[in-house]
Order: sequence, then C-alpha cells, then structure tokens
Amino acid sequence: CTCFEAPVGMTTPCHPAGRGRPAGHWEEEVRLLPSLSLGLANHWIFLVLYAVALLVATSRLSKERRLWLFADPKGGSRVMNIFLLLADQLFAFALLYVFCFTPFLQSPVELSVVGLGLYGAGTVLVVVSIHYFGRASIGRPTLEGPYRLSRNPQWVGLFGVFLGLAISCGSWLLLVAVAMVGAIYHIQILEEERMCRAKFGPEFDDYLRRVPRYVR
Repeated sequence: CTCFEAPVGMTTPCHPAGRGRPAGHWEEEVRLLPSLSLGLANHWIFLVLYAVALLVATSRLSKERRLWLFADPKGGSRVMNIFLLLADQLFAFALLYVFCFTPFLQSPVELSVVGLGLYGAGTVLVVVSIHYFGRASIGRPTLEGPYRLSRNPQWVGLFGVFLGLAISCGSWLLLVAVAMVGAIYHIQILEEERMCRAKFGPEFDDYLRRVPRYVR
C-alpha cells in the first residue's frame, strides 16, 4: 500500500514543530521507483487533463493544419527514422504507464508543488504554441507567439509536462527516462532542421540564427 507523508510543519515525536525536516529528507523520499497502485488519486488525472487540452487545441485547427502538425517528417535516413520512432514510443509508453499507477504525494510536498507547476506551465505552452502554429502558412516556419523565443516550443512544453510529472512522482528512474526522451527528441529535431535547411535554404538559415532551438 502507499503511505502518505504528513503535511509540512505537522508536529511529530521525531520532528518537533519549527525545526524543519532533516537534511537527507528529500534524498530518502525520492526513490528509484515510486510505489505503484491502482486508484483514483493517481497521476493519470493529469494525463487526462493534458489530453483534453491537446484535443481542444487541435480541434480548432483546420484539417490541413492538423495533418501538417502530426505528419511524420519526410526524408532523412530510414533507419534513423525507425530508430527514433521505436525508441520514442518505448520510453513514452513506459512513462505513461508509471504515471498512471503512481499515487499523489509520493514525493515531498515541496517537490510535488514544483513538479505540478512545471506540468501546468508545459501544458499551457503546448496549447499556446498550437494556437500560433495554426495561424502560420502551411510549409513555412511559424514566427509568432512563443515561436519568437523558441523554434520548438511544443517540444519544450511537452518536455516540461513529462519532467513535471516525474518530479511529482518522486522517482529518480523516471527523471532518467525523461532525460532519455529529451535526448531522442533532440536527435529528431536536429534531423528535421537538416531537412528544413535543404528545403528552405538561406531563409531558414536566417531563422536559425535569430531564434534559439529551445529557450534563450
């Protein structure tokens, strides 16, 4: 069963009020793997909220824009594309499975607040990025909204969602898995940039110089 931590500041025989938590508290409670159980008070709720937000955002796009948004990148190495697809799906499904069966408050309350705040910011960034993506011309770089600050704000937002949930779950292994997902996305983004440079030429090179790949 899953044990829930006493709220911060609650007086206990071991930790009198006002003395705070021991120095190794976070290291002791952030584990290699969280305790998994089936229940309503699990992190699957946040996955559902993200899915609903994504569905609402994409439903406002035209059919052509949705096809462009979810289209697989063309060109490049076929072996590389297959590798990226399989690796991405493997790590993503593993993360989703653990998130779904991890109850709330497995990590210290402070980390849960930070993690869920990062999750919320990432969700908002993805939704806003899709909105501005829908306003751009098909086949051209999107230059408005968050795309003025990042060439890949949707990826940055999605990474924030995964990282925030991993922090909230309090698992070192989940943090490593999120880092692996980020590395896979990075390889895919580099491949897409190479194809875009070949397709758009000097115009895209200027875009690369003006706007950072992820964040300033």
